[in-house]
Amino acid sequence: MDKIGIRNLVICALALSAVTSVCLGATPDSFEFVEVEVPGATDIFLQDINESGVATGTVVLDGLDRAFIWDSRTNSTTILSGTATESGFGFEINSFGDVAGQADFTAALWGAGSVTPTQTDFNGSTFLRAQSVSDSGEILLQPSNTLARPSVFRSDGTLDNLQAPTGPGYATSGVPSFAFPRYSAVSINSSGFVVGSAFASGVNDMRDAIIWNPEGIPTIIRSSVNDTTFSRGR
Repeated sequence: MDKIGIRNLVICALALSAVTSVCLGATPDSFEFVEVEVPGATDIFLQDINESGVATGTVVLDGLDRAFIWDSRTNSTTILSGTATESGFGFEINSFGDVAGQADFTAALWGAGSVTPTQTDFNGSTFLRAQSVSDSGEILLQPSNTLARPSVFRSDGTLDNLQAPTGPGYATSGVPSFAFPRYSAVSINSSGFVVGSAFASGVNDMRDAIIWNPEGIPTIIRSSVNDTTFSRGR
């Protein structure tokens, strides 16, 4: 889902147990904790929740990780199947109920209302995980190789790689401008902006926040991403 200020529905705690809590409310002073339980689960991890109060995450059943959704309106859970071994992780859910995640160590999208992956092939390519899905249908994909580039699967079916960020040299290290050898992206909004981070090994061990514009061009920031662009801040 898109990150816009303070969510009306907030995951307030991620408990490493068979019960976790969600904090629900229209304003901070009206929040209430609601316990999320899945029968037979040994661990529950909530990752994201949309404006309708539907959350996604991962539940451990019979020793196996399973993607799932929880609907606060009905206090019901639905297990999302994988493609072979049934393993899976839910990372993000958009306003329509589409879930981005991982099924059997492959990027997967569960379309709204579907308990099986509706997409694991992205223009002929496969990825380790689908990290994020926007309300406009664009999917942020993470490669299995940490040195490879994250990509965005556009709503028109094209696949765009995110450019490697670059940064200025640092006087303390004497290193000139460099390209970050490792970087990752974590979320995409409806306007196509992507936020993530990069790590430059050996250059003061720098880790920087990064935002990519809809053309995939990066800017080094410390920011958050909202519906239209980004705002600076630590």
